Amino acid sequence: MVADSAGLRGALAGTRVVEWSAGRPGAYAGKLLRGLGADVVLLESPGARERAFTPGPVPAAAAQLDARIRFLHGGKQSVLFDPADAASRESALALIGAADILVMDQELRDAEAAGMSPEALHERFPNLVIVAITLAGLQGEARYWRYSDLIAQSIGGIAYATPSRVPDPAQYPPLKPGGYQADYTCGLHAASGALLGLQLRRRTNTGQVIDVSAQAMIASFVRMDMAYRTYAGVDGLNISSMDRTAPNGKFSTVWGLVPCKDGYWAFQASEQYQWAGLMRVMGNPEWAAAPHLQDPLERFLYWDDEIEPRVVAWSMTQTKLDVFHAAQANDVPVFPCLTVEELLVDEQQVARGFFVELPAGDSHNVVKVPGAVVHLEKTPWQPSFEPPAVGQHTAEAAARWGLVAGEVRA
Repeated sequence: MVADSAGLRGALAGTRVVEWSAGRPGAYAGKLLRGLGADVVLLESPGARERAFTPGPVPAAAAQLDARIRFLHGGKQSVLFDPADAASRESALALIGAADILVMDQELRDAEAAGMSPEALHERFPNLVIVAITLAGLQGEARYWRYSDLIAQSIGGIAYATPSRVPDPAQYPPLKPGGYQADYTCGLHAASGALLGLQLRRRTNTGQVIDVSAQAMIASFVRMDMAYRTYAGVDGLNISSMDRTAPNGKFSTVWGLVPCKDGYWAFQASEQYQWAGLMRVMGNPEWAAAPHLQDPLERFLYWDDEIEPRVVAWSMTQTKLDVFHAAQANDVPVFPCLTVEELLVDEQQVARGFFVELPAGDSHNVVKVPGAVVHLEKTPWQPSFEPPAVGQHTAEAAARWGLVAGEVRA
């Protein structure tokens, strides 16, 4: 392995990345690339949104902000950047010109005002891989819409697809999934796109603009709804909300979430052997032998009124791990629905070393955060949670990247 200029070893050792982020998507993409060994320079101003935002009550807010900054910006190099200042712009452009990859999630109108739109940067640096994260992509009038995680989930369709097991989805408000699904998943897609662009650059010294649309990314989550809504003869069907009922009675099967003594367990019994296994777990109750419950394509019709109440009555005498272990022994796809607290101590994640600890707020606070999703045996992901101060590396950035003294100004 080859060590990069900051001393890390990894799959991307020696790769230079400039991150010009306004929020979590670009910051998370930069974090992922940094963990793989890339040398990441962060262009930021003292009033950067991610640095200034402080949710929740004090002092919990300070610890929360500190943990997020450590998680997103640990190990990066911070360079002061004011897009409105000509000298600062030229300094930033010098760094961008020396990089392999630029990750940006700036609003397109703001980037254009600084003369640093993806198109303008590609024209100036044709061999640079430019990853541009926006709300709706770089085409059409929506390219200028302001980004937020809530907006992305709303216009991507997943908010209306999220309510489940409701009889009339039009009568229920949209429901945003928990967390920042758009922010972090966009960052993941952006990092993946950067790696693909890097492969072409290394082969042909050719760059490109990689367009990451948050709306399109979220829309890819509601594939089943799209399929059913566009299938010939099916009109206005929301399969996520509708659950098991379908116009011809043949689309759905027995599956779902079942309450138990300590939470819920998830299951699917679409195959006859899976249903038989679930009944064995329940002790082969007499009611399951009824003739009208033997056809798997018809069984779901009796779920709500006849089967589910009996399954729930039995389940409430069990824990979710009891059901899980018994079902696994009978080849039934049953899994416990874990709370966040349970996930943090899950045996599989502990064995895999997924969660890592970082200090937050002060030396007396330690929080767990996700680690490497992908394990690379030869070039492992390297956690780094020491964040730079804003502008900490402005003066030394030129020397580190071999630029002429003075090309990067404080």
